[in-house]
Amino acid sequence: MNSTIWYIGDPLCSWCWGFSPQFEQLMDALKGEAQLRIRMGGLRPGTREVMDERLKSFLSHHWHEVHHRSGQPFSFDIMKRDDFVYDTEPPCRAVIVMRHLQPAKEWAFFKAIQYAFYAQNKDTNQTATYLPLVEELGVDWETFREKFESDTFKKKSWQEFAEVAELGIRGFPSVLLQTSGRVHPITLGYMQASLMLERARAFMNKTVS
Repeated sequence: MNSTIWYIGDPLCSWCWGFSPQFEQLMDALKGEAQLRIRMGGLRPGTREVMDERLKSFLSHHWHEVHHRSGQPFSFDIMKRDDFVYDTEPPCRAVIVMRHLQPAKEWAFFKAIQYAFYAQNKDTNQTATYLPLVEELGVDWETFREKFESDTFKKKSWQEFAEVAELGIRGFPSVLLQTSGRVHPITLGYMQASLMLERARAFMNKTVS
């Protein structure tokens, strides 16, 4: 495969959750033609304050919008909590750990975290939240936990956020196509799979001809 699809997102980005089915259709259509590489952008990393009513209202509005457009399931029970910190660094770090342990399972794990948070409102700040997700993928829990809680992988997540920022990518999800030594933007934000595929094929065919 001479082409690479780069996906830049965050498990706690609601539009990334809404976009997941469309992105999967794209990758299915490009199976055998392009490999997938995922990078964590860090939507709200390092937040320490609990969600206040203003943030809850903001998020609730966006979640309803994403649900309406994508049909993806959402639970709003988390809005009733007064102690949840909307820090996206831990779930991003979890994905990076999975990439280190089992690269082929990274996308499946990313989706599992999305579902756990948006459909089930699991607390992604708690290490134990990842236990059933890790075991479902057949990955050793103690190995995962050790790396997830290590300073090494906490640093890796911030390094990855910085690398994405240096590329000028500020919004998620972002999809890029790397082919024949060049990088082309496919989408910044939600887009139907058919349109993304049309763009990707145009770039891929252009480099071949």
